Amino acid sequence: MYSFSSPFVSIHMVTQNNMDRLPDVLQAIFCQSYTHFSVRIIDNGSSDGIEPFLRAHYPQITFFRHPRNLGFAVAHNRGIRYILEKTSQDEWQDTFVLFLSPQIILTPTFLEEIINVARKDKTIGAFGGKILRAYGENEGDEVLRNMVCSDYLESAGFIKDQRGAWRLRGKNKMDEGLYDQNETVFGFEESLLLCRLQSIAEIKEKENYFDPLLSYGVLGIDLCWRFEKKGWSCFYVALAKAYYYCGRFRKEQTSSAPVGSWKLLFKHLSFWSFLHLCFFRFSWVLRLRAK
Repeated sequence: MYSFSSPFVSIHMVTQNNMDRLPDVLQAIFCQSYTHFSVRIIDNGSSDGIEPFLRAHYPQITFFRHPRNLGFAVAHNRGIRYILEKTSQDEWQDTFVLFLSPQIILTPTFLEEIINVARKDKTIGAFGGKILRAYGENEGDEVLRNMVCSDYLESAGFIKDQRGAWRLRGKNKMDEGLYDQNETVFGFEESLLLCRLQSIAEIKEKENYFDPLLSYGVLGIDLCWRFEKKGWSCFYVALAKAYYYCGRFRKEQTSSAPVGSWKLLFKHLSFWSFLHLCFFRFSWVLRLRAK
């Protein structure tokens, strides 16, 4: 058992008609070996019965409901403001927020593995783990419906080069030990990102934490980039594993840059660095087409 002096984790999920997978996601959360956490769900106008389901099965979950879809960033910003208001400032260093997609299933020791690292180094502002893929079988049959965990990697964090271009590690590769070491990385996707509350408080932009002007897919990168500018590092914990539900089996998943990448680069790079990177990428595309 963990005492109440142990680091506290506030798990935040934004939902919009995700009842197809939400029961599995919640079951995995409440099977965690590390139990000093609470769950908050911010719903964006769902019509799939999520509220009565939570009242019946998980009354301990804090539920916020928006009448319509306000977007990922706006919803998560509401959850962040809530936990900041409920937590005294001297506790921010040992309080964490886990941003979790309702398509991601945590393994039982996910929180424990990360908290064990977080206790030892308080200069780390954000943490992530190894995300593998899971696929559905017999999706149309409520009795035979099943989720199969694979050895295909979805993500092992991002790295960034000197030009400011980032790259997702491991995507579409088999998990063969290449990403089994704990190490500092540039950042993580917003679908599975655990942040120290102190680091979140320090990167506030006007009234926002996640940038509502950016698109889903680059919001986590933006957050981690701002952590870096404030002196916080991001750390990959290899044994903190989770599974991303991808639907039916496909060996290859798209690895193209998410919408909003250029807007993010323009936000963080100097004008000349941005032009240099644009020229580099344009030249690279021309070389590929010439082959």
